[in-house]
Amino acid sequence: MADIPRIFAILRVIGYGLAVLLAIIYAIPILFLRRFRHRNNILTLNISLVVMFCSAFWCMYFIMFEFYPNTLFQNATCPLLFYAQIVCTCQLPFTFLMITINRFCSIIYTTKAFFKTKKFIAICIATQWIGGFLVAIPFPIFIKPYCNLPFWMMVYVLIVVEIVPPIVTLILNLLIFKHAHNSSRRIQAGNGITQHNTTSAVITNAIKELRKASRRDLSLLKHTLVMFGILVIGWVPLYLLIVIDFAGNVSPLVYTSIELLCVSGFSCTIIDLYLYNHELRRYIRSKICACL
Repeated sequence: MADIPRIFAILRVIGYGLAVLLAIIYAIPILFLRRFRHRNNILTLNISLVVMFCSAFWCMYFIMFEFYPNTLFQNATCPLLFYAQIVCTCQLPFTFLMITINRFCSIIYTTKAFFKTKKFIAICIATQWIGGFLVAIPFPIFIKPYCNLPFWMMVYVLIVVEIVPPIVTLILNLLIFKHAHNSSRRIQAGNGITQHNTTSAVITNAIKELRKASRRDLSLLKHTLVMFGILVIGWVPLYLLIVIDFAGNVSPLVYTSIELLCVSGFSCTIIDLYLYNHELRRYIRSKICACL
């Protein structure tokens, strides 16, 4: 009879390893080619780096969990282990929240030039990484002997990492799309008023540039929502089950099955980055074809 838990363990490691590989391939052109370093690509680069960092950790974690559990779970290693787990769990939700906040400021406050600069992007990315490390601080402080966690800490993770960021992201995106819809109606009205004006050509060009920039921002936001949705579907059931089944009565096979959703979430996130970035996808395809 097939060893189902061992098969699932291998699938988890392969899935996270694949996510690391795809994230590295995505990140290399943006890091080393100047023509790819525009604002939206920097934001997606951060997503790929988060996926690479977190997937590499989970890949190593599940290898240790499967083959060296006694080494992994020790009183000396548990504080650092759980701290790293929470950091890797919260970084991707915080990344999508950061992108939404960045695009919200850029689209809503169009007259503020600072919100359209790479400096503001750098501040957002730094805040996201620092926030992820700060959120995980209670775990090494309040962890009990033999790697036992208080119940309230799992509720804390569920709320702070898996519930609050999606709700805030959804609200901000609704405000952005509402603003974009209202702006589109105002621009159409402006076209009718200025079509016979002597400066209509200048205004028309400005409108085209605005629409082009808005389409890029809205496209990134739509893909961000898709990736965030995939992440929520993958991770919320796991932490919800941990809170509900804190006594550990549910079969480990159920946990292992749900963890495969987490693996799929990381892989689908990086795949969606390729679907979003047409220019980068064409470049990578050309390089692969040139090597064949």
